Amino acid sequence: MEESFYTSVMACIEARKGPIPAATYMRFSFLFNGRELDDVPCALSLHRAGSMAVTDTALNAERNALLLQLDLTPQAFFACRQTHSRVVQCPDPDGRRQLYDADGLAGRAPALLSVTVADCLPVFLYDTVHHVYAVCHSGWKGTGIAINALSVMNKQYGTRPRDVAALLGPCLQRCCFRVDKERAMIYQNEFGCLGGEYPVGKPVYELCNEQGEQEYYLDMQAANIKLLVDSGVMNIVYHTNCTYMSDNLGSFRREGTHFTKMMALIGGIYGGRPNG
Repeated sequence: MEESFYTSVMACIEARKGPIPAATYMRFSFLFNGRELDDVPCALSLHRAGSMAVTDTALNAERNALLLQLDLTPQAFFACRQTHSRVVQCPDPDGRRQLYDADGLAGRAPALLSVTVADCLPVFLYDTVHHVYAVCHSGWKGTGIAINALSVMNKQYGTRPRDVAALLGPCLQRCCFRVDKERAMIYQNEFGCLGGEYPVGKPVYELCNEQGEQEYYLDMQAANIKLLVDSGVMNIVYHTNCTYMSDNLGSFRREGTHFTKMMALIGGIYGGRPNG
């Protein structure tokens, strides 16, 4: 089992397909049992695309422009009014309701599901058997939402974790995710004491700076990978791009009040053809 895990979890850097540096999005591919999957569109808008913030409607000019570039149609587009929760919903297939009070969505083609991120972690899940998928906004408060998404997919579609490919997109990496001791201890108590091996490292790191003071750093990807593996997901890709360190990515910590919200999206109709 250990050998299987280490051959099916892969770290990727600059997983971007498209023109560089003029690209307005990253397009990702899942890996399952060593095979690259392009069964379902999976992408993240970049800083250049503009802010994808949700207002009173699911779609706006920036989102429409991005979908056009991705060759995706907005006919079944769904988005979230996010609250850093662990709530995952399945959109109504008739498409009459496009906005959901949630931080994750799960569905099947032709649904085009989206969340927004800017330092928080986008998590994509794809059931390779039932061809259903999910996308989640997972910040430090929402860590664990990916497991809730698996539960929703199981109840709604019969998804089994062993059939799932998971992809963790760019986020605020451990190098830049400094927090106060109180927040570090909250994260440590929930995700740092789960028992067993942590495949890509600990969720909380404590360092001593040059002044002899203790500093605390969070690793959202490490926590999520541990949770996914413990749940039975064995095919995971995680991207090591740091939102704070890259000008191509939106970052609340780097940009401040007027930060760029990126849109993480999965599914829809790609090239005029339903996927799944």
